[in-house]
Amino acid sequence: MSDTAAPVADSRVLLPAELPSADKGVTVSPPKNPFDAAEHSALTAQKVAYRLIWMLAASVVAQYVALGVLVWRSKGESIPVFEHLFNAWLPVIAGLASSAVTYYLTKDKK
Repeated sequence: MSDTAAPVADSRVLLPAELPSADKGVTVSPPKNPFDAAEHSALTAQKVAYRLIWMLAASVVAQYVALGVLVWRSKGESIPVFEHLFNAWLPVIAGLASSAVTYYLTKDKK
């Protein structure tokens, strides 16, 4: 043999000591999928419902704080414009929040 020959990899290093044989009936199965679609759907519905409720509460609090600031700063002429904006926003966010909560509470009753 010459010193310039390519080294041969030792196959014992790459393979496990005991391979399963077909006559023993050993099978290898893939790992289980950790993703559960029903659990993910339920968790998403819960998060959406809670976030919309918090948005509804935050918008009501923000509206009253803003009205208080307008009154404190003697900007009474801008209050009707601000109330018109809130009267358009409140039904939208309330409808979204109520439909999300209704879906969350009744999704299992099919």
